[in-house]
Amino acid sequence: MEDSQLIIAAKKDAYERSSGTSEVLRRIEAAIDRRFAPYARESEAISTQLETSKYTEFAKDTRDFLEAKVGVVACPDGRISPLSLIDPRVAGIHRRLQGLPETRLSTRNRVNVLNDPGLAAAIANDIGRSKLNGKKPELTELVGPHIHSQNPQEGCGAALAKIIAQGGTAELGMRLGGIPDYFSELGDGFNAFDNVASAAGGQGTTFDLTHDAFSQGFIIGIREENRSFDPTLSLRQNLLSKAHEGKILMTELLTDLFKQSILDLATSMGQESYVDIRDYNRFAENAIIIGRVAREITAQEEKKEYSWIPQAIKEGKTEAALRILAYHAVRNTAYRVLGNIIPGQHSLQHHPEQLIRVGPIGAEFNIRNIPFIQNAPSGSLRPEDLDGIRKLYGLSYGVLANQGVDLTSEGRIILVTGEHDPSRYARRATAQEEFQKEASVVRNNAAWVREMFFPSIRTGEAIVIGCIYEPGTKRLTHIV
Repeated sequence: MEDSQLIIAAKKDAYERSSGTSEVLRRIEAAIDRRFAPYARESEAISTQLETSKYTEFAKDTRDFLEAKVGVVACPDGRISPLSLIDPRVAGIHRRLQGLPETRLSTRNRVNVLNDPGLAAAIANDIGRSKLNGKKPELTELVGPHIHSQNPQEGCGAALAKIIAQGGTAELGMRLGGIPDYFSELGDGFNAFDNVASAAGGQGTTFDLTHDAFSQGFIIGIREENRSFDPTLSLRQNLLSKAHEGKILMTELLTDLFKQSILDLATSMGQESYVDIRDYNRFAENAIIIGRVAREITAQEEKKEYSWIPQAIKEGKTEAALRILAYHAVRNTAYRVLGNIIPGQHSLQHHPEQLIRVGPIGAEFNIRNIPFIQNAPSGSLRPEDLDGIRKLYGLSYGVLANQGVDLTSEGRIILVTGEHDPSRYARRATAQEEFQKEASVVRNNAAWVREMFFPSIRTGEAIVIGCIYEPGTKRLTHIV
């Protein structure tokens, strides 16, 4: 379905569910033209690039280099750009409020496992495929909160809201960015990915990764070290102190170490200037140069046993897990160096989100028209998914208002998503049947979301759109 058809279908569906007055129709049209249409166009441009043979070859080479599977859990906060963390189609990223994975106790041995059957199944399938293909049945997961190291209250909005709801004050509760509360709440759930991988006959290694909106870098090792933060120091002072002591790894501090190598390698690969990381028409090209530079430096640093990674972080880790950690640390540094990102002076310093997305899939890699993302398992939305939507919808009011959006003249958009890949089915008739099943689930989920905001659906202040995406490239194919 062409871009224009998607936009027309979205408007038609929203019009039919509204009261139909001219004011309401204008509100719906403005929201779709200003928020959904640019989002869909960017998504199409990026998905087309990710299908090219050049990017497909790059992704395969990178997967082979890393050897093990890679996953990241991150908050829906749009300041966390997937491109700063991972290579598309190489690693997976799972969005949950605060970056908290859903876990539960196993009824077999009472260890923590994932309370997300879709994600657990994906891990088991990846482990199984690795075994069949003679590869290492390993998984490396990066899990943690996100912060603003310079201004801690500008960190995770969901964490701040939780502190306030419990009667706390923002100044005290977020003094250390909510980091101690995050790891206290997660507890032994931190090991859930490793336990799922082990149950599937593989090996898992989880590193704690904290994303910093101030620098667009990330920090490894805070899970243990936050317990000895100095309460008389600021969050940033604590982090820098720990990093200089060799207790944690801050990729921000790798810039001076690797900057010249990054620039020299990029030049040798034909990149003669900084990359414009906000140009989504060059998304794949930028991702390839960042990734290729990172692979080359990581291979060199492996011979030196990654001397810049603290020993406590390296201890007991497999060769593949350390390579994955080193690669993503170097890659983040290359992303920031080649993107000319200066801490505190970049486009993701403030919330950029334009709309909300809930479901198992979506335009994951958008870099200009960015949604709040609430990942949910395939199938019917659960009560906790609906609760997450309500929270994100509430957060979006202030975020859009701060961007200068007039919410009296345009509505807020929620995309409810599902996944369908027609290439999985040998018979066209079977593919169509499976599409109808998925479309039915998405329509039903969208109906539940509309019921939550029904009065606002009628006035065009809230707009819920059911969307079907293809896996892999994350292409939006249908409005249902």
